Amino acid sequence: MSGVANGSQVSHSYSVDFRNGRVENLDANKLVNELGSSQDWKDVTFVFKKTDGAVRKQYQVKAVQTKDGHASFMLREKSWLERAFSYNKKYRKPLDAVLPVYQVRGGSRVITSTISFDELTSHPDGFAGIGETSNHPDNNNRAKWKVQLPPQQLSAKLKQTDKTVFVETDFQVKDRFKSAQVHTIKATTSISSLPTQITGTNPIIVLDVDETLVRCVSVSGEKTFEALEPNTAAVLTEIKQKHPNAKFVLISQGCDSKSKLEQAKLPELNPVVFESLSSQHKGASKGKVLNNYLQQLKDEFDQVIFMDDSVREHQAVAGKCADYNLTQLLQLHGPLERMERSVQKEANQKRIQTDKALEVMLENEEDFLVEYNLHHKLKACEQRIRNCFLEIHQSEVKSQRYKAFLAFFNFFGNSLKEHGQIRPDYC
Repeated sequence: MSGVANGSQVSHSYSVDFRNGRVENLDANKLVNELGSSQDWKDVTFVFKKTDGAVRKQYQVKAVQTKDGHASFMLREKSWLERAFSYNKKYRKPLDAVLPVYQVRGGSRVITSTISFDELTSHPDGFAGIGETSNHPDNNNRAKWKVQLPPQQLSAKLKQTDKTVFVETDFQVKDRFKSAQVHTIKATTSISSLPTQITGTNPIIVLDVDETLVRCVSVSGEKTFEALEPNTAAVLTEIKQKHPNAKFVLISQGCDSKSKLEQAKLPELNPVVFESLSSQHKGASKGKVLNNYLQQLKDEFDQVIFMDDSVREHQAVAGKCADYNLTQLLQLHGPLERMERSVQKEANQKRIQTDKALEVMLENEEDFLVEYNLHHKLKACEQRIRNCFLEIHQSEVKSQRYKAFLAFFNFFGNSLKEHGQIRPDYC
């Protein structure tokens, strides 16, 4: 998306993604700087670029300050008349209510929220949670994939960079085979967490491919791959520039990993690639494959970072690679898409509705349940910062609605006077 701010006539370009109901990769610093200290609304023309062309829309933008003193800005539709007489009586819909835009001047912003152990382990529809006996009427007692979690309360932290907002939380999971051993995994809603976790001078960065770096999409009826997040390429480029000694490893249950990254227009990583594990490595887990690779390198690295969208894979890596300086990132941006495919397959096989299939799957696949709960709880944390903008907007709308009504009344009155419908002294 690109824009030209009226008055200043300064051109600027944005990279915007709407798939997740919010603006991502917005050059917020530049836009806020262009606003300056003015508290007035300024007209902005945005060009929304699409595969089949472009659409130009008029918005207004102004600098604001949240109730806790942080500088930011808001976007809104320019036209009042468009919604003035809508059925729900909304004169103007604030763009940030649908696509919140975040910006903080001078340092990072961290908002903290807690997630209880019950919220982490409970079934969203009231059926069997983690460690409980299956009780769904459509569940045919299939063997469960179990996840053991020690009692814990999570602290979810909402963070921001100059390009995106994301949420992180550390959670603990017991080893699959040594229940006394506990591993800590950092769940995150964005790949933007990755650069912040690099502490070594010779790190090995191990990345899953599908639903961690890329997603499969259909374009004109043909399957291709695109970046899972609009800022994926920027994050990988940043790591290459700041950590030239970093080694990349792609480890996937799929195939054609390099081709997928190329189709998604991601930077060349010159990675070591392990893929199609179920065939080439005779069913070996990612943990076993990665451990064998690290043993060959000996002391050529000082940190291992593993990012994957599956709790199951994280358990495998944690169990086999616990002796290394290991950092684990659970990518929560993609698991729901993977889950959706699995649910559809389950629904077709059992000939039940997809919502029932999801209920059964969350009972049987406890790692899915953990991913599902974490995703929704961390997204709820993001909602807190959106509420700051909505509070600002409420007071703005109360004032502007009255002004709009008064302007319309005056216009209507003047029209009647011009046509001689009422006497001037009645207005």
